[in-house]
Amino acid sequence: MATPNVSVRQDFTQPASERLKFRHILFENTREDDLEMTVALTHWPVQTEAARRALDCMGEAFQAIPLPAYDINDVLIEPAPYHQRLAGCLAQIDFQLSHIAFASKDTFTADIYNICILIPSPSQRIPRKRKLPQVLCVTIH
Repeated sequence: MATPNVSVRQDFTQPASERLKFRHILFENTREDDLEMTVALTHWPVQTEAARRALDCMGEAFQAIPLPAYDINDVLIEPAPYHQRLAGCLAQIDFQLSHIAFASKDTFTADIYNICILIPSPSQRIPRKRKLPQVLCVTIH
């Protein structure tokens, strides 16, 4: 649904929009009064050297705000294993969908609050013990 007399910039129901994009503001300017849920950039996990260099350039002017992610036992996942634990899992994403109409366009934003793993990725699942079939050994002479 759009605002009357306003063109739609993003409509999640139209075929051209095949996926909904979520966001989480990961880095913000360092503030002394709000360091409780933040992580220093020197300790932030990265996948590449280029990412490490980019974080080093940001210095102490920014801090990381981890996205709360919980495993199937509602235990908070630390940022270091995010990629390993979240890749390929089935998860519930709690978010707020906001709508703003300005400059004759509708804008939708989906801000993530947290992620809860419902089914771990296949690599994270604990293998079940299987019962081996009983084999009858027969010796043929």
